[in-house]
Amino acid sequence: MPTSRNRKKKKTVRKIKLPSLEKLKEEMRAKGYAPDPIKMRYFEAEFDGHGDSTYQERLEGLRAVGKKANEEFPEKYSNIQKWFERYDQPQLLSFSFYYFMVSPAGYDEEAVKGSLEFPPYYQELLQAFALALPRSCQGRPMSEEAEQFKKDLKEIGELNKLKHFNFPASVVSAEELPSHLLRTEMMMHTTAVRNWSYDHKMKAVTLALAERLSANFISVNGFHPVLFLKLIYRMTEEVEERINEHRLKTMEIMRHKQYDKLIDCYEANFPIKHSNVEERKKLWVDKPLQIDPSSPI
Repeated sequence: MPTSRNRKKKKTVRKIKLPSLEKLKEEMRAKGYAPDPIKMRYFEAEFDGHGDSTYQERLEGLRAVGKKANEEFPEKYSNIQKWFERYDQPQLLSFSFYYFMVSPAGYDEEAVKGSLEFPPYYQELLQAFALALPRSCQGRPMSEEAEQFKKDLKEIGELNKLKHFNFPASVVSAEELPSHLLRTEMMMHTTAVRNWSYDHKMKAVTLALAERLSANFISVNGFHPVLFLKLIYRMTEEVEERINEHRLKTMEIMRHKQYDKLIDCYEANFPIKHSNVEERKKLWVDKPLQIDPSSPI
């Protein structure tokens, strides 16, 4: 049978050999996508009553640190309130969440760096302020003050930990200290609660527990706790989906090298007022923006 010249030839499909799971993990770690296995070093420390200072002197040193932090905390705490006078609540909450808390899937900042630069309870603190204060409805950009905003939150976070060393006057000996430390450690650990298992396992355990308590919960609150928890979990998934969608839009906008195309892309992806040629020229040509590439925009 003669072959027609118009007959399309089948395209050959190149088969890709997938790497092994261990090889894939090595590649992800080399690129910084996933952390190396955590290796911890152990140290032993004790107050044995020997040395240049007595137990009471060391205790007073710790108490002085806590007292100083306790005195500085109210002023630093009130500084956070001032941020809500200059910026609107949704802006502060969304900015801190998107730029300070979001990380690539599979990346554990605490495992890689040893600590979290912006712990989740910072965001919870901002949420408490947002609920207690009236909205300012200020629509100004925050990029110039973003680092100062983060610094203020980190300062009150550190002071909040140090002020627990302000032991009460009743603590004067080593025998009286453990009960106070137990209380303060419980308070400090609740600000950094971490799940003791994977996300899907924790959800299963929590839902099973809610099911066991459902009868009493319904009699008091009037609705089923399992449905309530599933709603909370779905809201979390919705936030993650919106974050990923926003990130894709931002990446699409920033790939353009000409300001006119960049603005076209920005206006097409977000529900804002479209600008004309003169407005764009005034913004980008006549008075160009001075933006630090290292700071979030």
